[in-house]
Amino acid sequence: MQQLHTLFPTLVLEDGSFTLHEEMREVLWKNHSNHIYHEDNYQGYNGPDGYGRVLSHHDLDLEPLWHYIIGQCKTYVNLMGVDPTQFIYSITKGFVNVLDEAHGNPLHHHSESHLSYIYYINVPENVNQKLCFHDLRTRYVPWEGFSESTKTSPEWSSYQGNWWPIEIKENMCVILPGNLPHSVAYFDGDKDNTIDMARNVPLKIDPNKLEDLKRSRISIVGDVLLTTINTNEYPNALQPLQNWRHFT
Repeated sequence: MQQLHTLFPTLVLEDGSFTLHEEMREVLWKNHSNHIYHEDNYQGYNGPDGYGRVLSHHDLDLEPLWHYIIGQCKTYVNLMGVDPTQFIYSITKGFVNVLDEAHGNPLHHHSESHLSYIYYINVPENVNQKLCFHDLRTRYVPWEGFSESTKTSPEWSSYQGNWWPIEIKENMCVILPGNLPHSVAYFDGDKDNTIDMARNVPLKIDPNKLEDLKRSRISIVGDVLLTTINTNEYPNALQPLQNWRHFT
């Protein structure tokens, strides 16, 4: 009897069950000037985090969203076979990412965090670039480049691909390991054969203007650290904050 073993998979959680999506989007429209750019330093690029605007998680008007995101982080930990009640979950960074139909995000990771979250709060139909995950590890295949040079199917499988795209939907939340490389990318044709990474050119819209924001794809992005509650049970986990000493 033949049996296939899919070895060393990586878990990425996608959820769309948040029930207060519309309300939270209205909060973002109301508070957008606190999350996007300062008019005096906006240079036409799509990452407010590049300007140090990484405190979106301190917006208490979005509190239901933060609790939902942490709930999804706990679900992720549980799916990994670990008791999620053994940790304190700390959001260390939160920012808003803005894309028009001609832009993406270059390959990057959030390795300073344990988990990262992406919540898609506004997704116009015409801004349909895909979220792409990349495997930069050495893959165990017959020879390097085997899948790219020999595959007969126009679509990737989990055995072949060293990158994996997913469609973006409004009210979609993605939880991923912080060190998992990812990008927002363009593809050549319907079969996703050719990936084109983000272009470092100015946005066509002005994200300081609310009417332009409403025509953009907006995700709320950030990072989470897990610190252990029981140091005896998990001595190798990141220790509670009260155990830390701080120096400058």
